[in-house]
Amino acid sequence: MRRSGTWLLAVAVAVLVAAATVDAVLGDEAAAPARKVPERQRVDERAELVRAARARGISGTLLYADEGCAIRSIRLPGLNPAEGAPSGTSCAFTTSPGGLYAPGTAVASPRAQLIAECIAGGVEVRQEGELLGRAPGCAPAWTPDGRLTAVRDGELVELRRRGSRVLLSRRDVARALARDPWAFADPRVREAAWLDHDLVAVVVSDPGREKDDVIALFRGRRLVGAPPFPYERLSGLRVSPRGSFVAARVGLPAVGLVVLDRRAELVAIPFRIARAIAWSYDETWTAVASPDSIYVWETGERALRFIRLPIRARDLIWR
Repeated sequence: MRRSGTWLLAVAVAVLVAAATVDAVLGDEAAAPARKVPERQRVDERAELVRAARARGISGTLLYADEGCAIRSIRLPGLNPAEGAPSGTSCAFTTSPGGLYAPGTAVASPRAQLIAECIAGGVEVRQEGELLGRAPGCAPAWTPDGRLTAVRDGELVELRRRGSRVLLSRRDVARALARDPWAFADPRVREAAWLDHDLVAVVVSDPGREKDDVIALFRGRRLVGAPPFPYERLSGLRVSPRGSFVAARVGLPAVGLVVLDRRAELVAIPFRIARAIAWSYDETWTAVASPDSIYVWETGERALRFIRLPIRARDLIWR
């Protein structure tokens, strides 16, 4: 985390918009304001926010789940509702290699032809609603080249038309994480997400460690690295569109984020409390949802200059 002085500098250069302007940005999604803000002031603040986003070259569509789990969207930099964007209800999204996404818990294949979802302890694969197959396991994830993987009995397996193949066994994980600083006695894979065809991020838990989880990167069966300490209950692995970063939510409900690059090194996120993260398609921009706002900044920027969008979001996707 950055020191308080850096925080003050970041806040000073950020575009700060009062929470009372939510209705000005989102139209029919309005939060009860703590104080009444004159209409002219709301318009001016919104115009300033648009100017700041346009000046920095921020573009695309933010798709998000609001506090009531309604799916909403805005176009950047104009902050207008995105025409033709998905609607409906979902409290969360899943992502797949190449920047594809789906509402709920289903995950789309890289070419968006197939959908995989864990239902009652099995992975079901569908195409246009038609069930194509089912296999034991859960936590489905697609590789960039279109292979389907799942977690079964604490191991990462590839699901095939006929049978399956173990990609990362419990013995492999134990060999990597049984030593210090992790010292897991009985590590088990609980979730996976692919950064490229052979680089995978996994959430590993140990029944004897209760809430302690580790996020680790493996290339094949070889450990690339992992943070040298556990986190309390990791979930919701999300990979950036080009596979440069992977993030996981910390806690249930989520109270923070842990982000790694491809070398398994920690990427600083200057927020103690954060719900979700998204990247623009070219990974130039990062967006993080805090309890009361979405913050946008240039990925890798050292002296962070935030654009603050007064939007309360449970989850978000950048399209």
